[in-house]
Amino acid sequence: AKVADPTETEVQAFYDQNKAKIRSEFKDVKEQILAYLRDQRQREEAKKLADRLRAGAKVQMIATVATPPATAAERSRVFAVVNDRPVTSADVEDNLRPLVYNVQEQVYQLRRTDVELKINDILLEQEAQKRKVTTKALLDAEVVSKVKTVTEADAQAFFNQNKERINGDFATTKGQILQYLQDMESRKAEGVFADQLRRAAAVQVFLKAPEPPVFDIATDDQPMKGNPAATVTLVEFTDFQCPSCAQTQPTIEKLATEYADRVRFVIRDYPLTQHENAFKAAEAAEAAREQGKYWEYVNILFLNQSALQVDKLKAYATQLGLDRQKFDAALESGRFADQVYRDLQDGVRVGVNSTPTVFVNGRRADDRTYEGLKALLEAALKNSPKK
Repeated sequence: AKVADPTETEVQAFYDQNKAKIRSEFKDVKEQILAYLRDQRQREEAKKLADRLRAGAKVQMIATVATPPATAAERSRVFAVVNDRPVTSADVEDNLRPLVYNVQEQVYQLRRTDVELKINDILLEQEAQKRKVTTKALLDAEVVSKVKTVTEADAQAFFNQNKERINGDFATTKGQILQYLQDMESRKAEGVFADQLRRAAAVQVFLKAPEPPVFDIATDDQPMKGNPAATVTLVEFTDFQCPSCAQTQPTIEKLATEYADRVRFVIRDYPLTQHENAFKAAEAAEAAREQGKYWEYVNILFLNQSALQVDKLKAYATQLGLDRQKFDAALESGRFADQVYRDLQDGVRVGVNSTPTVFVNGRRADDRTYEGLKALLEAALKNSPKK
């Protein structure tokens, strides 16, 4: 409540000071700068509040070895005490689980990439020895000579398809585009040759990907479709102002219809700070749920993502025939704000940092396509205990 929105002048001043690094027109990044400055101010106020709370509390930091706990006893180690309430190793480890997994996944991908390169190098060397030529001669014959030459027409077609994401006109970016496309053609030819060598070789890879964590995500008092007693639960953290969430919604709806008797579908809010109307829209959806019209109201929100101001939210309630007096009172009083905050906090705890984020039985889904989510649901149903 203490954070004032940045003014147009402040946003413009930030842009002018950082123009060299931003490299985009002001109109294209204005909303992002506004969200960034608003987030910075919220962080500053949060820090001040934390400092005030600490000044009036008894906080004791306990010197202990902060190694990952290997046993239940080690999870109970106390790292700090705040007004007689302990902060244990388990508290810390549970909060760090998403971050630890992300780091493990990055390390795995780095190792995997390096292993793949080493495999290709060995296969290339062995093939060169077999043909009694140098590796350079082999590459020239099988890769360099087969790379398609990119034309200006190819570059123009690429520019036309991507000009919204390219800074500058075709004349100034043509050289960069030609080089980019030529590099892509080279990589394609390298990939074709590498695949050819691999098909004729015996290759075994023993690297094991890290096991994704399984989170216990609360689903009580949340919007739900499907079978309440199902052994499989899909939880989606969503933002009503997020274009990707709107694109994912039909997929969730389709799956909810197909698996209505076997899966429970739960929606939780995760309004992102860069979407200034998303939090209030989440409150409005809860106010509509109170009157039994959550899913109908959500569909309207996703269809009108550029018009989620409070007056529009109220108009959508009228459109659905909701009790406006009751709806408006809930929205204006912020009665459901704590519920949205709870979803945000739970989302952070399980590693949500973008929307939509989907979990199937507590395991995050990386593939949010219809086929990807359907495969995860089928696997979860197969592995779930029968009732």
